[in-house]
Amino acid sequence: MMSLLLAPKSRWRRFNGSGLSRDSHFTGAMISGKRFDAAPGLTWEFVVPADSPIKAPADLKGKKVAFTKASSAHLLTIRALEKFGLQYSDIQPALLSPPDARAAFEGGSVDAWVVWNPFLEAAKQELKARVLIDGADVGPTKSYIIASRSFVEKQPDHVLAIIDELQKAQDWSATHLDEYSALLEKETQVPASVWKGGFDRELPKLLFLDEQTADAQQKVADIFYDLKLIPDKINVKEAIWYGDKK
Repeated sequence: MMSLLLAPKSRWRRFNGSGLSRDSHFTGAMISGKRFDAAPGLTWEFVVPADSPIKAPADLKGKKVAFTKASSAHLLTIRALEKFGLQYSDIQPALLSPPDARAAFEGGSVDAWVVWNPFLEAAKQELKARVLIDGADVGPTKSYIIASRSFVEKQPDHVLAIIDELQKAQDWSATHLDEYSALLEKETQVPASVWKGGFDRELPKLLFLDEQTADAQQKVADIFYDLKLIPDKINVKEAIWYGDKK
């Protein structure tokens, strides 16, 4: 499926979520992004147990809501609360990784969970979780490819080749969902039905970042700084590599 010409010492490392990759203390450059529109887009949702008394966003006031610290779910929790007339201080945040959040959700120690696929689809299929807020109703979000600055500066052609191969793999997956889902089940032990269910809504294209996206990400950085989730102010544009556009 992929034929990357990686250096002999290169290796793949997996992370369970954006919070864990953030905590790896990786410093580098944002080089590309999955540019998401509202639909299809990066699927995230507020979910509650099927029998929860929470019927509307306003019912979240005073409730314990689980999400991963400094993740897209954290950001979109803030934005969703604002959209529906609530403040961050109106809820009780439970900052948990997706596996821990699922255990808390299943055990009843949190009232709601904000999460993305495949954890979202698994909760809906396996736990019969009910959607309270659809992320598409709040706004688009994005994910990014990040590389070490030295690698980008010394081997730009190699970086471009990797991005090209990643896109080819993603294009292949779009027309081979059954085979792709089966491969992911073998790799992750997450059922193929969960992967396939999530892919119904999100198969984005990879595009280099532009000024508009950089400005949007700057706002995210400022929000996280104000919440003391990052120690210093960040100039996002200083961390972006625009590929062959600049």
